[in-house]
Amino acid sequence: MSAESARILLIYPPSRTQNHLACPMGMMMLAAVLERAGHQVRLLDANI
Repeated sequence: MSAESARILLIYPPSRTQNHLACPMGMMMLAAVLERAGHQVRLLDANI
């Protein structure tokens, strides 16, 4: 990890109104862009 990179945690909070089996696509796309930019990204989906 270089001096310009960051460790990033993306959190999808619990939801009682939305059911899904995987992390939302938009969040995964954002994580991919951040990783491509050199950042270390973790996803936390509180619904799974």
